Amino acid sequence: EDLDPHLRVRLEDALDSRVVSTGMKAMDTDGYSIGSPHPSALERMRFDSFEPHGTARERHELIMAQQAALAFAHTPQGWLVLCGPHGVGKTHLAVAITAELSKSHQVYFARVQQLMYRLQSSFQSAGDSQQTFDRLFRAAADAEVLIMDDLGAENDSEWTRATLQELLSHRYEARLPTVVTTFIDMAQQSGAIASRLCDRSISRVIHMSAPDYRRTPPAA
Repeated sequence: EDLDPHLRVRLEDALDSRVVSTGMKAMDTDGYSIGSPHPSALERMRFDSFEPHGTARERHELIMAQQAALAFAHTPQGWLVLCGPHGVGKTHLAVAITAELSKSHQVYFARVQQLMYRLQSSFQSAGDSQQTFDRLFRAAADAEVLIMDDLGAENDSEWTRATLQELLSHRYEARLPTVVTTFIDMAQQSGAIASRLCDRSISRVIHMSAPDYRRTPPAA
């Protein structure tokens, strides 16, 4: 199905009016690709390798997040939103969900920053840019299960906001299973995207707070 022409005009206008200063690279530098995590991430970021850490309260939050992720991986229904600072394990759980669900479902995993870059680039690429944009957008929008990692790290622009809003609105209206990780406290945000993510009729929001596990020395 082609992208709605009114949406295309709106996105193209927003793209034309933006200042091109994203700071993003054409290729991932940390091993992630569009559509699925890197194989090494799938090997490292498993449910059985997730280790809650921090204070008793912080460990409790991480255990709750792990249990919510496991439940979604077993029965992918509704939306799961994992919120918390960098290094608490949000991406770890998102990749673990992807690995488990990929055994029986069609799963599309993408870092939001990289997905937005690829979609923007499709307008500027040689050849049929409309067809390329439609293909990339629909792959995420219509995926049986969509995993969106690190919402908020993308370049903030009118075009990006419009694209994300359309993507999430499509999945919201179709009630398609979706996982979103973000360092933003959506409860403190306004606008259509935050409203979708915090809608209790479809979305379960889990807050995760703990020290950055990548900087925490291992237990003696």
